[in-house]
Amino acid sequence: MPKNNLEKYWDQVNLLAQEKIYQLLTTNIPFQNIKLITEPWKYEERQQKLTGLFLDRDVDYRTLLSDIENQYAENLPDQETVAEEIAVWYCRMVIKSLITDLSDYSAYDPSLFSDLTNNDY
Repeated sequence: MPKNNLEKYWDQVNLLAQEKIYQLLTTNIPFQNIKLITEPWKYEERQQKLTGLFLDRDVDYRTLLSDIENQYAENLPDQETVAEEIAVWYCRMVIKSLITDLSDYSAYDPSLFSDLTNNDY
């Protein structure tokens, strides 16, 4: 079944967002030889064996993608802008999750993260 223009738009946004997230993560974290897997998640046994950054397999990513798609149901901005928005929100979720997990560590101090948006190092 051929895809309509709206489906193609969102497929392209999804790929752009995945590429942006991949670039952010692999540029800032020393992941060695991790590849980006961009095929749609289909709950297949073959996909269970794939290794790499497989964002479509992440329920939070798929939910975010769906939420953004619903948000822009009537007024579509350019794909690059939407992909960047998805990347920002996804990275925020990851950072929040990391901080939550770090809070279980004995050395955790919330003040360590209070200045993350400052440019002072």
